[in-house]
Amino acid sequence: MRRSLARIAALPVIALLVAACASGGGAVWTYAPQTPGASQPAGSPSAEPSQPTTGGPSLGTLEISGFDIGFKPNELTVDKAGTYTIKFTNTGQIPHDFSPEGGSATIVDPGQTATIDINVPQAGLKFSCTIPGHAAAGMTGTIVVIP
Repeated sequence: MRRSLARIAALPVIALLVAACASGGGAVWTYAPQTPGASQPAGSPSAEPSQPTTGGPSLGTLEISGFDIGFKPNELTVDKAGTYTIKFTNTGQIPHDFSPEGGSATIVDPGQTATIDINVPQAGLKFSCTIPGHAAAGMTGTIVVIP
């Protein structure tokens, strides 16, 4: 009886993991550096940098969506290391955050967007959602620098 109840309780978790894997797409998006001085849309909320920046202008904007429960895209490539602006939009129904490895998390409520300046080193950068259980369920990603 206990074993049957445990299996039934595990079904929603398994369904959520399968849905996250199926909708994550595994697509790789490549972004070329943006012209310095390009402006952000008016009204975009802005967050403090989550990692030390190089002090130079942003090399471009990378758009990432957080959904229940994953990132889209979950792998991005950039032409060179440096400072990039992340435009993080939460398209899910629950709060999610964007947390670069070694940096602080920026929590975004459902339907909201935040911008975060990050430093992408030559070795690349991993990111995740640090809300309990989200990274374990697959809410992780990487930014790769083209060699």
